[in-house]
Parts: sequence; structure tokens; C-alpha cells
Amino acid sequence: MTNSIKTGEIIFYSYIDCYRLLTLYNCKRANLEIYYFEISGPAKKLIYLLGLNDYIKSLDFNLSEVRDERGELFYIPIVSKYMLDICTKIEKDILQHNHFISKICTVFDRKRIMLFLKKINNIRLLKPVTQMVIASWHMRNKVKHGETGTRFYIENNYCYAVLRKFAQVECNLEANEYYSMRSVYHGLKRSFGRFYYVLKLMVEPFFNGAVFKKMSGTDIKDAKVASLYSGWNLTLNRQQRSDLPWLLMSNIPHDRVLVFFERSDIPATDATISEVHQSGVSLISLTDKASKSKTIPVYAPSIYVSVKLFQLTWRVLFALFSSIRRGELRSFALLEQTLHFIREYVKAMDFYTTNSIKIVVDRFDLEPNRIPRQLALKELDGISITYQLSHWAFPITHSASFADIYFIFGNYYRQGLIKSGTINKNIVSVGYINDYSFAATKEKSALLRKRLIDNGATFVLCYFDENSSGDKMSIIANDTAASIYRKLLQYVLSEPNIGLIFSPKCPYNLNNRMPMLNSLIDKALETGRCVFMDSDRYTKSYPNEAAQASDISIALLYSGTAGMESYLAGTRVLFIDLEGCYSYPEYEFGKNKTIFEDMDSLLREVKRIAGDRTAFNEFKNDYAFHNIMERDPFRDNKASFRIGQYIECLLEKIDMGETRQAAIAYANKRYGQAWGEQYIMTSPRAPLELK
Repeated sequence: MTNSIKTGEIIFYSYIDCYRLLTLYNCKRANLEIYYFEISGPAKKLIYLLGLNDYIKSLDFNLSEVRDERGELFYIPIVSKYMLDICTKIEKDILQHNHFISKICTVFDRKRIMLFLKKINNIRLLKPVTQMVIASWHMRNKVKHGETGTRFYIENNYCYAVLRKFAQVECNLEANEYYSMRSVYHGLKRSFGRFYYVLKLMVEPFFNGAVFKKMSGTDIKDAKVASLYSGWNLTLNRQQRSDLPWLLMSNIPHDRVLVFFERSDIPATDATISEVHQSGVSLISLTDKASKSKTIPVYAPSIYVSVKLFQLTWRVLFALFSSIRRGELRSFALLEQTLHFIREYVKAMDFYTTNSIKIVVDRFDLEPNRIPRQLALKELDGISITYQLSHWAFPITHSASFADIYFIFGNYYRQGLIKSGTINKNIVSVGYINDYSFAATKEKSALLRKRLIDNGATFVLCYFDENSSGDKMSIIANDTAASIYRKLLQYVLSEPNIGLIFSPKCPYNLNNRMPMLNSLIDKALETGRCVFMDSDRYTKSYPNEAAQASDISIALLYSGTAGMESYLAGTRVLFIDLEGCYSYPEYEFGKNKTIFEDMDSLLREVKRIAGDRTAFNEFKNDYAFHNIMERDPFRDNKASFRIGQYIECLLEKIDMGETRQAAIAYANKRYGQAWGEQYIMTSPRAPLELK
């Protein structure tokens, strides 16, 4: 392969191991510049032993600095355009013509299989696609190479043909694939690992003594509404972030609600479950590792799992061998994904059946494994629900869903959701999901403000950050995040009338991310005019608690959710945009009014407003939120109530023995009568219908 490389070329590798390094030994003679993004530990040492460290180097970059000609972060078009196009192209050019996938689609619905694979591809290909864009940016901005050729070597995968075309058209790179020991190892590990977990689940019922229990689906009188625990507080207190916002203002009987635990990194504990358990909510853990509480039962697979999983596994392997016999060797790469699908599908069908679950509300409906679970629920005549959690500035494949019902803030987000590839048949606008907390936190906000006022503040600011990282692939670098904190801390120290509330998204690691600010933070805290909203892991308080204690909220434009919540709670908002989000519609009206590209400009505006009550009274957020009625058409603090009311209608029909279609139609009708038919969109056209 190296023989075809021309003298003087610049070459990028996504990953280099020892074998690849040895093939590049002649790079000195060829006068090559070789850059890598990742490297194995042994290869890193071997570079120095072979004296190649002047020719083969780690590419020096930070993703937060990789920008287009306007200065906009390249990561925005990567996730909102490139990944959407690439995943759709893979489906059209590769998956739709693959014999193995065609066979699998005779067992499962084609659209669901395609969305499942699309979401997996989006996760796995994001890194190499980003690396290609970075390499292209590096060539344009860091290298004066004239007519010198540029190649990008990517580890082998079944999507290579599409990635090669992308590299050529969008990045002006010649892409080549190669086999690395890492890619081979990971491929085999995934395949055998998935097969192991399928077999493990298949034999488990023979050791746990579980008995198969079939749910009829039409005569259920104790049908459950289930919710997967996702890490927020299991609380019914409207002052704190709750994992069950849809339950807080509803009349759904708590004994009809089941919370189940799956993740070992956020297991159920006695402290976690105490409040909802006492309220009558049922609890269950899917695995032993997902719970540290002895009071929670653990799900035991029934014999149905063994029978069904054996049948499906046999069909999958038969389809694979059939495809390989046709010469489609790359089909083997799709085996582990398919095994993952059938395992999740069978386990979900058994879990929902044996626990009388008819409705599943999943607030984190983003991962690929939700699709086989929702398909299982559909085939049990059940109903899957998800809801929007944050402001979406642009469509991304990650947001696509197969839930029967998707509750969104407002009609503004419909088209972005559809462009993401979603295939929900019912998209319902309900308002901002956390608006129930606005009234509940007012008293705490008033006490927080009084604390600052009592220490001399007459004008209060709050700042909402996003998690940062020291990794080169981080969108928000620690240094960038620290620069904002430093400016604000220095400002509160220099202005004795200013109060400052910090609401970090991840307070638990703030000191580790910004150790250089510890002394400055201590000085600011000593004034009594600076406070931090703290928590063990992620912040437990809502942004509006800090916002309602403030005169001005400062938020990052890139994310936008905290700023939007502040505005809806009645607080004026200024955005800081260090990522160059010039494609955002807010820029059309808010540039240099509510959106600022550096902290000095933003703080000058704060000083002008804080020092002039007339200027403060005249300051409006209409520039940044000119389309707020499309984002939240209700603005009545009843989004949670509307979701709960909708679920109550579903339960009403399910209890009467009606089908899922009849229950959804009834809930839509009742919702339209109560709140407006314009807020219900049924059977939207999905972009997966390729031309």
C-alpha cells in the first residue's frame, strides 16, 4: 500500500498500531508528513525506537477551534447535516441492498430495523467523520502545501464506500481503508460478546425457576404505566428535577405506576427510592447490578425468553450464512447489531408481559436499544411514549424515535424532529416540560436572592454552564469554560453591588476541570455575594430556581435550554456565544443585543443595564425569543398536566379493553378538544422514504 504513496504527501491516520507503523517505516525516504488521531501504547513507544517521531506525529488540534470561514464551530454541520446525510446514504446504498438485512426485515418491520442501524451508525461513525473534517480544516488553515496530495486512512468498516465519497466531496480528501488489529479485535469482541449475552439470557430461565405467564392484552385490569429510571431524582417534589414529570400533576393512581432500573452506574438505593416507594409506586430492577436495595425485586426471565430467543437466533444465523454464500462478507459486521436487536426485543416482550405493562414512558428515548423494546411493546398492543427534554437548535439523528407518541414543547420543533429521521405517528405539543416548577421554586428563589441582597448586592446575575472537558474532541474546552468563570468572578469582586449565582451542569467535577480558579472562587464566596448551586453529580435544582433569584441570566447559546427556561420563568436573558453559532435563527434579531461573542462585550451590557433602572426596564428578550410562541404556545405552567391527562385517557381506554390504536385515537381527540387540534400531528412523513 505504501508503494502507491507519492513523495511529499500529507497523510492522516485515524488510528495507528505497531503493524501499521512498520509499513510506514520508509516515510523518511519519501519525505512524508504523517499525522494520527489515535495510537496504540506500544506503537507510541515504537515511533521513538525507530526514530520516526519527526515524521509521524499526533495531530495538534482542539475541536473547539475547528471552525469554518465565518468562525462557526464545524461540529454543528457535522451533527446536523453531515451525519444525517451519511446515515441516510448508508441506508439507501448499502443496507437496502444487503441480503442479510433483507432477510431480517422479513421478521421485523423494515423501518424499525433501518432506524435502529441508523442510530448505531450515527454513534460509531461520528468520530471518523469528525476526524475527516478536522483533517480537511488542518490542510486549509495550518498547511501551505500547494498541489501536495492528501490522504486519509480509516479503519475498515462496512460503510467505507459512503465515507470515501464524503471525504472526497466534503473534505477534499482521498480516503482509503485498512485493517487494524483494533478494528478486528473490536469486531470479534462485539460479535462473540453479543452471542454470549444472547446465550446467557437463553439459558437463564432454566436456573431461576421462572414460569411463563402470558398477558391477554384485552382483559387487563391492572395494566401498568412503566418508566425507566434515568438518573434524575425519583421525587414528587416540584421544586427538584424529577424523573417522573408526567406524574406530578396527573391523577394516575400511583399503584398503576412501575419504575424499573437498568443501569449499574446509577443503581437504585434505599435513599433513591424512599419517597416514591412510600407513595405507592412499584419498583423493579432488570438486573442484580442495577439495584443496591434489598426491597426491590429483580426481574427473572421466563421460559418464553429461551424459546423465542432460540427461534430468532437460528433465523439470524441462517440469514447470515445465506448472505455470506452470496459473497456479502461484510454482512458479518451487521451480526452483532442484529443479535443486540433480538435480545432487547425478546427480553422487553417478556418483561412487559410478566409485569402487566401496557404503557412505557421513557424520557431518554435516544439510544438504539429503545427501538426493539418499543417494537415489542407495540406487538403486545402496548403504547410507548417519550418527551422532549431540551431545546433543539438543529435536527440530529440522535433525536429520532420510534415511540408511538412524542410530546414536544411546541410546533417549532416538529420539522426538526421529522428531519432527524423520526417515525413517530403522533407528535403532540404540550409546552415546556419543566414549567410546573416555576411556581414551586419561587419561595426558594426569593430566599436565595435575599441571601445575596443581605450581603450588599443590589443587582443579581446567574450563569448556566455546560460540561467541559480537557479532551481534544471536546466542543467546550476546559480553558474556554474557565475563561467565562474567571471573567464573572473578577466582575463580582470588582463590583460590590453585584450578586452572582453559578449553576454548573456538572458541579461534582467543577474543581477538577478548573483547578486554576479555586483561589478566585474562594475569594468570591467570601464576599457573601457569590453562591453555587451544588449537587453530588448533576445539578438537582432547576435552572429557573437560580433564574428567578436573578435580574439577568447568562447562558450559552450553543445549548440554549437553560436560557429558554429562564425566559419562560420571567427572567431577562443574555447569551454568550464562544462557539460561533451563526446559523442559529436567534442571531437574526439578537446579535449585540441579547447575544454576545465575548465576555467583555456582554459584561459592558450588564453594567449598562445594572446601572440604569430605566435601561433595565426597557430591556426585552424579544430579540432572542421572537418565536417563543412557536416554541411554547401555552406558557401556562401546565405541560406536565397535559401529558398526565393524555396518559389518563390512554389508561381509560386500555381498562375498557380497547386496542392501542383506539386508545391513542381517543386521547388525541380529547386532547384536541381541550387544547387545540393544531397541536397534534399524526403520521408525519418520515425522511426515510428515500427518493
